[in-house]
Amino acid sequence: MASVFELIPPSKKHVIWDFNGTLVDDVTLVLGITNDILKERNLPGVDADSYRSLFEFPVSKYYAKLGLPGEGEAFLAVADIFAKNFESGMHDCSLRPDALPCLTTLSERGQTSSLLSASRQESLTALAEQFGLTAIMTEVCGIDDHYAHGKIESGRKWLSQTGRSPEDLVMVGDTAHDYEVATNLGASCVLVSYGHSSREKLELTGCPIADSLC
Repeated sequence: MASVFELIPPSKKHVIWDFNGTLVDDVTLVLGITNDILKERNLPGVDADSYRSLFEFPVSKYYAKLGLPGEGEAFLAVADIFAKNFESGMHDCSLRPDALPCLTTLSERGQTSSLLSASRQESLTALAEQFGLTAIMTEVCGIDDHYAHGKIESGRKWLSQTGRSPEDLVMVGDTAHDYEVATNLGASCVLVSYGHSSREKLELTGCPIADSLC
């Protein structure tokens, strides 16, 4: 069982971290909100294994798999309900217990870190401060809305603004989308098995998979 720390080569100067599911333990929160929305619409609920097998970006595709609206005004209405409950509930979630030790050890090894998330920028900034990540991260990058379309464009913008070399970068995340982001940036990628996607889905990327952070 490898850890993220073991799988990140010392030669990589900068680590781009996904937030939800990777550093923060919020799977239970997401599952609860999802099942409340499904119940209100008389749709079948999902358990943790089913959720982790179905979840993907953009979330509109995931909604459609559950029988929820995947486009148009109906999708936006469901997404607004989810976002309201999610942003409120996130304040009661916790960092994974090995998150700060991992980030600190990487820093001591001379490797810097930043956050790249599909969360709304204002919310992400507040949560990074709450969880004590602001002082550790060189950048905290979210998106302009809460519809979770993905973060490839914000990743490209970050790369352009920072001027970092792709060969110096490694992305750490918990979904195949994180691998897509890494590929678009020219970075390498490590995925974690405990987040929002099943190990089976992650294995399809061919990325190294970690079962813990440190």
